[in-house]
Amino acid sequence: MFTNVRRDKTSYFLNEAEFDYYRGVELGADAALYIFADAKELYEGETLQTRATLEGAVYSSSAEAVATVDAATGLVTGVAQGEVTITATVGEKTASILLNVYSQVDWDKTIGLVDPALAGTKGDPVVVNMKTYHVGYNAFKSLKEMMANAQTNQVINVLNIRNEEVVEIKTNGVTLLGVNSNRDPNDASDRFEFSLEATDNSQILEQIHVLADNVTIKGFSFGGAARVQFFKQQENFVFENNYVENPVYTKPANIYKETFFGTNESGADNSGVGFIHGGGDAMADKMINFTIKNNYFKNIADTVVYLCMPVGIEFHNNELDTYDGVGLWLDWGTTNGTFNIKGNTFKNGELFGFYSRGYGAAPGSTMNIENNVFDNVGNNAKGGFDASTLSGVSLSAIAVRNYKESGDATFKIQGNDFLGCAMALSMRNNYASTITYTYTSEVKYNAFINTEAPEFYQRTRYATDDATTNPNDTLFDNNFFGSSETVKVVPTAEQLQGAKEGSNTNNYETYADLVAARALLG
Repeated sequence: MFTNVRRDKTSYFLNEAEFDYYRGVELGADAALYIFADAKELYEGETLQTRATLEGAVYSSSAEAVATVDAATGLVTGVAQGEVTITATVGEKTASILLNVYSQVDWDKTIGLVDPALAGTKGDPVVVNMKTYHVGYNAFKSLKEMMANAQTNQVINVLNIRNEEVVEIKTNGVTLLGVNSNRDPNDASDRFEFSLEATDNSQILEQIHVLADNVTIKGFSFGGAARVQFFKQQENFVFENNYVENPVYTKPANIYKETFFGTNESGADNSGVGFIHGGGDAMADKMINFTIKNNYFKNIADTVVYLCMPVGIEFHNNELDTYDGVGLWLDWGTTNGTFNIKGNTFKNGELFGFYSRGYGAAPGSTMNIENNVFDNVGNNAKGGFDASTLSGVSLSAIAVRNYKESGDATFKIQGNDFLGCAMALSMRNNYASTITYTYTSEVKYNAFINTEAPEFYQRTRYATDDATTNPNDTLFDNNFFGSSETVKVVPTAEQLQGAKEGSNTNNYETYADLVAARALLG
């Protein structure tokens, strides 16, 4: 009838309901059910007695990983740190009490370790690279176990694993560092260390579901059924220094359509495309401030990166070598923010290098597409796509299918090399067909090198579009057009559809001249 309120077991309060029970007050079939404990907290390995005010109670635990309870006696045993609810049941009556279980191990919640060779019992210290981890607290044998016990803003070192389990990341601020987090997959001297044939790296061979914000994945090798997916709005995701080769996950039969594609809303849904797939509810869930940089993608039988309703992106220094869909696809018409697409190599891409379904939702979009290489992109070389089905865009290195969007848009396309692309730019700027917003596009210091002259270097009009709905708003200047690096060609007005009157001046005589001019830009 007296309940201890501090762990020193010297301070008690008198519980009137329990006191009435023991006095025999209001006993009978209609008596209320209460549950009491000697304390509200215990340590791992300790026991704590709970008791109900009615006879015949059956006790249960809400989380046996935190604490177990003897169903007949109500004796609780602490298992692991956390909160647990102990419930007493008599007939249809229930009563519950919340208990806290504390760890007797002083472990660091800011760091974590995944090591398949981990040995020892729970609580044992493990020292790796001068940092001390504790088995079962912040050190586990599998990535899945680690994620089930992850702490906010924890930096987790993942050693030589071959992860073949679907893993969900549900904790905000988690940083996963693979063995190669400090190596560059785009450096020829480092690339083998990332390969799936190497023996000492961190391999992900199944799906990763990112269900939290501020998550970083760095230094991993992806293959097998690996894929990285998002099913609701997420912010500040970073994917850096990773290697992806020939993943074989299930994907839609049709990997591209011109209008909104659709997204995966669960891991079992294969309606969406992309090795990195950011989807969810396409009317509400935005992909906000993603950073994808310094990664190597090889032989992707799909789109490489698909983001629905993106708000800003940093896409830098990635190499995308041989893929069947789109290199970077930004979907739906509410794309807005600042998009920096810089220093990437798109090579042997079947459909597009960069494709945006729309742009310009207030306060507008700024797309800086700079210093990229588009090599043999948009040529549909495998013939696996029926390009005649397209009505408002063409297969190309850079494409934007703008239609009835709702804000200003600025494009800076500068310093890029378009090598052997059937069409470099498909920029449907038909904002004037429905509404009046500011559209600015500048194409400067780029190289357009085609052995055979393309029908268009840039196309801006489709179907019923004309010069009124799709004005000549692109400034071309300081570029090099050639059939090789040394042989200059002069594009016709028809090949530069949408070019501003009087633009396409100051072009360079050779590719080397262009490169020298770029060096002066700073």
